[in-house]
Amino acid sequence: MTSTPSIDLHSIWSDTLTNLQLAIPRASFDTWMRDTQLLRVAGDEAVIGTRNAYALDWLDSRMNDSVKQLLSSQLGYPVRVRFVVSGEEASSVDQDVILEEQIAMLPDPGSGNSEKDFRIAPEDYDSIYEQVVRPDRAVYMPGYFRRWLRHLGPDLAWMYVAFRQMAYVVGARQGHGAGRFTGKQIAALSGISERTFWNRAESPVTWEKLAGLVKFADHGAMWDEKSSTPKRLARRYSVAMTLALTPVDTMSLLRWIKENIERCGGPEGVLRAAASTPLEDLLPNHATETTDAATVRKLVRQIFDGGDLDGNLLDSLAAGLQNHIMPPHDQIKITLYFLETILPHLGAGPAWMLTLLRDLCYTNPDTGEVRDLVTVPGGYQEIAGWMGMSRAKSIWEWLNSEAKGKEILKLFLQEIASGSKQLNFAAQPRFYKVLLNEIPQALLEAAVVRPPDDQMARFSEDNGATFSIVVARFSEDIGATFSIVVAQLSEVSGATCTVKALNSLKPALNSIKPPPTNTASCATKPVAQGREVAVRTPAAWGLDRLLNVNRVTAKKARALRALKASGQAFVSWILYAIGRDGSGINSPVNYAISRLELDPTGGAGGGYDRLADLPPQQLLEIAHNFARGISALAWQGSADDAYRLWFDLMGNQGDTAIRVLRVLMGEDAEIAKETQTQTQYWDGDMLVIETNIARV
Repeated sequence: MTSTPSIDLHSIWSDTLTNLQLAIPRASFDTWMRDTQLLRVAGDEAVIGTRNAYALDWLDSRMNDSVKQLLSSQLGYPVRVRFVVSGEEASSVDQDVILEEQIAMLPDPGSGNSEKDFRIAPEDYDSIYEQVVRPDRAVYMPGYFRRWLRHLGPDLAWMYVAFRQMAYVVGARQGHGAGRFTGKQIAALSGISERTFWNRAESPVTWEKLAGLVKFADHGAMWDEKSSTPKRLARRYSVAMTLALTPVDTMSLLRWIKENIERCGGPEGVLRAAASTPLEDLLPNHATETTDAATVRKLVRQIFDGGDLDGNLLDSLAAGLQNHIMPPHDQIKITLYFLETILPHLGAGPAWMLTLLRDLCYTNPDTGEVRDLVTVPGGYQEIAGWMGMSRAKSIWEWLNSEAKGKEILKLFLQEIASGSKQLNFAAQPRFYKVLLNEIPQALLEAAVVRPPDDQMARFSEDNGATFSIVVARFSEDIGATFSIVVAQLSEVSGATCTVKALNSLKPALNSIKPPPTNTASCATKPVAQGREVAVRTPAAWGLDRLLNVNRVTAKKARALRALKASGQAFVSWILYAIGRDGSGINSPVNYAISRLELDPTGGAGGGYDRLADLPPQQLLEIAHNFARGISALAWQGSADDAYRLWFDLMGNQGDTAIRVLRVLMGEDAEIAKETQTQTQYWDGDMLVIETNIARV
């Protein structure tokens, strides 16, 4: 059975989708409707193809009537609607076409070559991760683009990636081709809004920076004169698929060739010598002089074309030199999933930071070993230099951002404390653990286990939980079978939590809940026998309050206020000075002040910053429990790792915790030290817990 020839199925279905997009939530449309197709209309039946069985069930149960009504209106007569899985439909509906094509290609009978013909068909992805991410759909950038990144900056670098991918789609893989795209499509792959794209496109600076990579044919506004209504013609761009040398590197290579041509005995000798010269000598990083960007071949032709060398030899030598500068095996892989889904959440700079750190990781295909720990010797300053940025502090801000939607970077990148004293905020070596998967396993599992149309995923066994994770669309991919989660992890600014796989959230039978916390109050009242000890806690770490309770001189306080020093950074350095790494520092307050004078907002880094980022109430409660000697009981069954982080950095000594409390709350704060022991035994079907608290 075949489709009626006179019906434009594509146009009819496109109009139908436009109407449906206005009628249902965007998340539902993107997940289930966007990738459907009107396969055929035969008689009074319309057959609509879906990507998979999940989509088929969802659409058939929820959208059948709406689709039937809209299609009937489009066709002008009533139809019934049937949803099918596209692959299954193709195997039956299109079988006659496939067979006809194969018959036409078969050799004549008796030729003896039939066994050399093959019929190959891909099977569906059998991995949920691959269905969503489609890791084979990726942009491969030459590693040399790292040098262009320094020249372009993060924003324009992503813009070129988007142009490059579009050019590849329309035929650049064959060396030619042209196609029409909307600004919205390119903006989507650049991680920006359509308006931002057009604002950049209107700026001459954009095309000056991208010269050599993307050429904008600016002929002014051109209009379609044949149209009955005024219609502006599409703008024209050409995209370089072979990377040109940056303007600085073009000049450096030109200068090196001119300075060494006589020593090397002419054009052939100098080109062969250049192809074996270390890159730091050929293209020094400290060079600043520029010229127009050019590919290696174009530059070589400009210098030597028309000379004694044969043109083919010249091109061959240019290719060898280019392979030296841009090794073919050195590729940066960026999945389309990353461009479409993760980049808009991260922003240009953090996304490049994550991409380049991932590029430094390694997976051993023989052993399966994943080396996902990266050392950056030059710290924040070196990372900023990768992207042509001079402000190293921006890197720290990305890693410690509390802005809504920006905390997603912490799902992919974790800075590891070095264990040594910090000597230089900007250039101190930094250590990172990098997630190489595009979707964290815990979030992937959550999305699979939860029903597809469930809009909330609960990640806490506690009815008093203060956070939840919102299920949001995490894929535009046509193979996606479900929505994935990534959203704000907390309703409270500064709150932290650890997301664990669902199968690890079940409490053990002998788990002991931490002492109850009054989340509605600014006071923490630890559970105790006899007289209660109340510790008043601030809503946030205000620097003025911390300086006052520690009797810092008015002169130093004014100086720190003028520097706009951070209260959280002060707390981080206090924890460092009192903790294991800072053992031997006699005056934690003076040490913290001296560090803030060097960098007003930079903390000690790593786990110390994570402890300082906790809400004051939570940090003081942890310190108070360690001071009371009940920390081991308090952290059992805890939903986060804050207690264990304290133990790793500060130790288990009550005196250490009391020192921290004295600095953070003042010498006059009433702090009690207690020793708590606990006995557990089963009485029939009941677990009995006996707790004894001895006050010191």
